[in-house]
Order: sequence, then C-alpha cells, then structure tokens
Amino acid sequence: MQKDWVLSHIALHVKDMDAITSYYDSIGIGIHLPIKPGPPPAPDARVPETLNLRFHKATGPAVGATPADAATFLTFSQIGTLNVEVTKRLKKDVEFIHHVCFNVPDLYAESVPLVVEKGCEVPFVFIEENHIDTTKFGGVILSLRPDPDGKRSEREKAARDRLELNGWTFRGLGIGVEDLDKAVEYYEYLGLGTFQPEGALDSGATADFKVNGEASTGTVKARTRTLQIGPMTYEFTQPLEGETIYRESLDRRGEGVNDFVFTVADLEEETAKLADKGVRVLQSGNPENDAAFAYFDTRKVGNMMMKLVQR
Repeated sequence: MQKDWVLSHIALHVKDMDAITSYYDSIGIGIHLPIKPGPPPAPDARVPETLNLRFHKATGPAVGATPADAATFLTFSQIGTLNVEVTKRLKKDVEFIHHVCFNVPDLYAESVPLVVEKGCEVPFVFIEENHIDTTKFGGVILSLRPDPDGKRSEREKAARDRLELNGWTFRGLGIGVEDLDKAVEYYEYLGLGTFQPEGALDSGATADFKVNGEASTGTVKARTRTLQIGPMTYEFTQPLEGETIYRESLDRRGEGVNDFVFTVADLEEETAKLADKGVRVLQSGNPENDAAFAYFDTRKVGNMMMKLVQR
C-alpha cells in the first residue's frame, strides 16, 4: 500500500457551500470549481462487483452514478495545489473533514488488507470510490478510487496546475488527538504509512512564539508524530500544557482535522497578504530544529485553519 497512491481530493462537509467557496475566494486562497449536474442513474445502476467488494458491509446499495442533482450537494474549491471537495451532507451541526481520497492502481487489492485483514468497515461506495472507516483515532475516513493506468491522476494534476493561484504547496493535514500513543498504534496496525520520530512543540524552545499575535507568557507544550501516507502527511498532535489551538479544537469538536498544511516560499509575505484580507494569525513560531510556521484563523466558515510553513 501507499507507494503508488496519488492524492485526489479531501472532502470537507459544510453547512453552506456557497459561503465557504466565496470566503476562500475573498481572502485570495481559493478558486471555486462548480460542477455541472450529471445524468440520473439507471434504475438498476450498481457499482461493478470488483468495486463494490463482495465483503461490502453497508446497509444499503452503493450509488452507481452521479445523481442529476449532484450540484446541489457537491462542489469544489482549489487551494494552492489542493483540491477540496465541498459537500453539504451534514448529519449534525458540525463542519469537518470527512475523508481523504487517493487514486490507486488496484482498488480491490488495496482495499482487501484494510477490510478483510484489519476489519475496517466500508460505510458506503459512491460511484467507484470505496469509503473505508479509519476513524477510530483521528476521525478521518479513507477513500480509494481506481486509476490503473494513472490517467485520472494525470488529468487531475494538469487541472490543478492550470488553476494554481498562490504558490501554496499542499503538504498534509493537522489532526488533533487525545492520546497520541493510541493513534500511532492504530495507524501502525492498519499499515497505512510510515511514522517519523516523535516531535514536540515547546514554547520555551521556539523562537518568536506568539499566540494571537502576542508573545506567549505561559508555557505551551504538545506531542507530535507525523505519518507519511503516499504523497501527503497526517500531522498528529496531542496537547499537553497551556492554552493551545489544539486543545481548543479538541474541545470544540473532538478528534479530527484542525488544519490544512501548506509550504510557502515566503511566510512573511503570505502572512502580510492574509492580514490585508483581515485574516489573523492564531499561533506562530520558529522552532530550533524545524521551519517557521503560522496558523491562520480561517474558521469563519468550514471550521478549518490554514497552517503555512516556510519552505
């Protein structure tokens, strides 16, 4: 698994699709990519057996074609090199990252280890995309789509390159967890990638550490581990001490994705651009053994922060 996986998109469930796409456009970080309604599915449309999986555990049939009213609940926004699938299908009044989708060379072969060997549920299959429940620690579903010849990934990359707006290069997701050890153990059990050695956020060892634009007067500490999955990272953080954005996010919505992480050529320049648009810095610093970073408060709609890291 993983070495041939190519990131397709990340799905964000929201209350108002127009509000979030307009907001990202207004602060200069996103481009709205509306979709056109597709044809209605045939009455007996079903996903082919190799995609639907003989061990599919969903309670209902998989969706076999794009509904005619798809545009009413699905749209896209491109942020830097990241394609965000914006979906209005909330079961509760919380906006959150629902799944991360990869294109894979063999959908069945990549799904079997997770579903048969590791016991992950398959909540549903949409068109030809398996959604595999990996939410036990971290709250993120994994989805896989078939791309045996690589052409789907090539088309998606070409489209992103044409529309790339601001030089932000997507790196991964920041995920808040209550117990880092359990999260690491779980993802190692799933075999979903390779963890880097444990890191730490320590305000005492971070130059120019600021909270809400002001020098921090208290101690802030957190444990971190970074998991490489295909071309992207999951950056897990367990807050330990002090008032942090990580603790705040966990208290607000439980475990899950806090932020999109991008690398940029000039962090100071990007910070100034966002400040001109009224976007404030929540937390920033320049660690001794890592690159300078800043978290931006883009939670106005979508409930997601942006983390920019000096390339």
